[in-house]
Amino acid sequence: MFKKLCSFMFSIMHVGDKVKGISDNRERKSRYRVHNSVMGTLLGLLMQVESLNSMLEDPTRLSRIQKALGEALPKIDALRSHLSGADPQEIKGVNDGVVEDASTLGTFDRGTIDGELVMGLDGTENYVSKVKICDRCHYRSRRGDGGEPEMHHRIVVASTVGPDLGMCVIIDSEPLAPHGPSSKAQGETTAAKKIIPRIPLLLGRPADYLTMDALYLKTPVLDAAREAGMHAIVRLKGDNLKILGEAKEIFEAGGGRRGDLDFTHKQDGGKTWRVEVWMAGNMEFAKYGELAVFRFDAQAPNGACETMHIACTDMEASAKFVWKCAHYRWDIELSAIKMLKGQFHFDHCFCHGAFDQICQLNILAFNLRALFFGFWMPKLKKGLTWKAITNIMLDEILLMRKQPEGMKEFMEDG
Repeated sequence: MFKKLCSFMFSIMHVGDKVKGISDNRERKSRYRVHNSVMGTLLGLLMQVESLNSMLEDPTRLSRIQKALGEALPKIDALRSHLSGADPQEIKGVNDGVVEDASTLGTFDRGTIDGELVMGLDGTENYVSKVKICDRCHYRSRRGDGGEPEMHHRIVVASTVGPDLGMCVIIDSEPLAPHGPSSKAQGETTAAKKIIPRIPLLLGRPADYLTMDALYLKTPVLDAAREAGMHAIVRLKGDNLKILGEAKEIFEAGGGRRGDLDFTHKQDGGKTWRVEVWMAGNMEFAKYGELAVFRFDAQAPNGACETMHIACTDMEASAKFVWKCAHYRWDIELSAIKMLKGQFHFDHCFCHGAFDQICQLNILAFNLRALFFGFWMPKLKKGLTWKAITNIMLDEILLMRKQPEGMKEFMEDG
């Protein structure tokens, strides 16, 4: 399993060639090469290390990582120095290159929902600490801790969502700048404006739809999506009172009921949702342009009812497809962000001096495992948990008599 993953990384995704291009910006050089330290850290993240200390202080895991790498890793302070000296944009370029290669090889051709390529946008906190602080930190007070301040970073990610691909792939990300002495804190919509135009460049084509939460129903975000050739599907909440108010007036007056659009949706577990549809089409708003607003009254398998209001910029989209996109928007939180935090320890502060570098390496490790086990070799996973896969790979490294070819060539050329 580990050798096949290495073959996928080096021969198909060319991660080794991309990592070798990372610059060393340290003033004082050492005998350790930066790209080898980056690759060693990436291996550790692929093996789900909880922190740099745990990677270097756990003799069992360290010996396996060094055996796979074929070189001893530097001590903790030197490793942090190496990572801090690497250019974060170049590390992000490695991840961008993996996404571009995956797209070129047809990974996203079959779409994610009913043949359409659907992307989700959402923000999250990462690298939380009560002790460490830097000029990129956001602050908040925790009520349960007597108002003790807590520092964290924030980032917005764009990820594939939907069941057809078999996994979520994080296409792009944008960190949020904190509040400064002469500037406001950067919001998620500002980051979304930066991410959306980059999606077609990375994929070689626009995504068909963007599905987002109510926070992103802002004119700049919708305009950016339209300019990039993508439709937007946004769940409406209390933040969107004007649109909700006008749509509810129509629906409560008896208008917009579309019995011909009612449908049932069967989940993977065999449970069936029964959904009634209301639709107010071609609603014109000065701020947002033309929108179709749907109301879905869904009866869950347990008998509970759920009402959703969804705005869509595509007047031709079917009601069932719009409902699916809004429903699968949760994938970015449950299958991408939650997985990053739970399995790849995205919320742990690995190293404040190399925040951007480790952030991108974390996302790269997530994407490599998702692409390999979710798309290229799904039979290898066979219902195993991520942790079980990690333990299997660590055992395989212990039994290896020689380095995998891609890793061996990477170290020799380095």
